[in-house]
Amino acid sequence: MDAPHHVVGTSQAEQELYFAEKFSDKTKSALDILNRVPVEKICSKGKVQHVTTKDNLYAFTDLCISEHIQSAPIHNVEKQSHRAFIDVIDVVAHTLDVYNKVKADKNWEEGRKLWEAKNCQELADHSKRDPFSPVGEETPLLDVIEKFIKFKAHRLPIIDGAGELVHLISQLRVVEVLEKHIGKFKCATTTVKALQLGYKDCVYSVKESEAVATGFQTMLEHHVSGLAVLDAGGKVVGNLSATDMKHVASDRKVDLSQLELSVKDFCEAISKNTDPKLVRSPRLLPWL
Repeated sequence: MDAPHHVVGTSQAEQELYFAEKFSDKTKSALDILNRVPVEKICSKGKVQHVTTKDNLYAFTDLCISEHIQSAPIHNVEKQSHRAFIDVIDVVAHTLDVYNKVKADKNWEEGRKLWEAKNCQELADHSKRDPFSPVGEETPLLDVIEKFIKFKAHRLPIIDGAGELVHLISQLRVVEVLEKHIGKFKCATTTVKALQLGYKDCVYSVKESEAVATGFQTMLEHHVSGLAVLDAGGKVVGNLSATDMKHVASDRKVDLSQLELSVKDFCEAISKNTDPKLVRSPRLLPWL
């Protein structure tokens, strides 16, 4: 039995009115406001897209392609509950595990069978980078932000009083709302450099002449979801993302041989795909 799709949240217009009113209160600081706003107020109306414990990996990659998402909660059919996430980075980790087993003999058919032998439940948080750490509907937005930081999570599940999953909240959604009221925050005039936002010891990259497998392996080793792509002169010419793994498993037939393509050839092949759900944005790579 599949899980019911809960339709929750408020419309965008309702959210804008709500936050405009809250942030117009000059007697309270931005942090005070965030500490009083329940996370449910930031959720837009829509269905929670999920996969089940019995679904194969193609069900997840198909969902990523059709809904333009990177992660989905897994509904436990037997327990009728959600207790885990599966993320594209989990698929990246699994795909590389299989690739490394068959690359010497280039036995891609055997690799396909090994890849398909796993289901969504078995790959739940395979990469150890997408913990399932729920928050209640009434949890203050400030607490949600702190939880994002603590668990280094990209999204969090929202549960109701009965412990049922009713929505997901992502970092991006929080940023979208706060950006409209950025002037309320003391850091609004501070530079990104001064705040050290997004700064790392180095920018991880892959050469466009290197194999796609090398790029995905670099992502796993450094716990990132994307890499800068460099040309022969060391100039940044684009990026490679964990979400690009969906192209290796499109049309419900995983093709591990694509991991041996150069990053440039791989991205050029993507650019020739006429399916609008699979075509990457032209702004990402100059050769697209």
